[in-house]
Amino acid sequence: AAALLEDGRKKYRVLCAASETDPLFRSTQHLARSTKNVEPRTQVFKRGAKKQRGMDMIEFSDADKARITAAIHAAEKNTSGEFVAVVARTSDHYVFLPLLWAAVAALILPGILYLVSAPLAWVHIYQIQLLLFIVLALVFLFVPEFHLHLVPRHVKHSRARRLAHAQFYEQGVHMTREHSGVLFFVSLAEHYVEIVADKGIHEKLGEAHWQGIIEAFVTDVKAGRVMDGFVAAIGTCGTAMARHYPPEPGNPEELSDGLIEI
Repeated sequence: AAALLEDGRKKYRVLCAASETDPLFRSTQHLARSTKNVEPRTQVFKRGAKKQRGMDMIEFSDADKARITAAIHAAEKNTSGEFVAVVARTSDHYVFLPLLWAAVAALILPGILYLVSAPLAWVHIYQIQLLLFIVLALVFLFVPEFHLHLVPRHVKHSRARRLAHAQFYEQGVHMTREHSGVLFFVSLAEHYVEIVADKGIHEKLGEAHWQGIIEAFVTDVKAGRVMDGFVAAIGTCGTAMARHYPPEPGNPEELSDGLIEI
């Protein structure tokens, strides 16, 4: 999906895809004139898939990381573009919502006990209520199967999108000399994929190129082939950018060329 961000005089092209339902991934297309004034336009692509569990538990070996480094080196040989790959286990700790659900359940408990005419003193009800809150809070916070399911999809996607954009600036992708930096971002727990490119790149490559890259990236990540998705997306993007951003003499390295795990 695509988004155009305008920050002062700079425009950034954003390609993103996220899961609309737990087993499905969604590509979102929107225009944003600034980080404070967002005007979304959305196009949703749905595909069936087996439910992915424990994606945030995927471990990346040294060989996997070496593949990313090799893919970035190969892509940057033919273009002045700079590529950064970032993978996040989760985009937020999501502490507030699990605690809120535990508090709601504890507050409802006295009403339930009253309706069933439970022969309990109020002090005992209060003790049970407090114990229920503590137990549910611990379960909701520390059991992943409960934790993430209690967080609405739009909240997870919002946190992942915010982290992707923060990494775009934190990794210095916007500071390349030719404004030709591209960030490839995956947030495993949220089943979220986003590509953030520096100003001008989208207009030169065109919508068809970006849509093809993001769809292939999403397909690989959705199937659990995270490294394959990164390698293919970096290679395809590098090939597409070579025509418009030919390599400079010496072609200096400006950004990190390895997989960044956060």
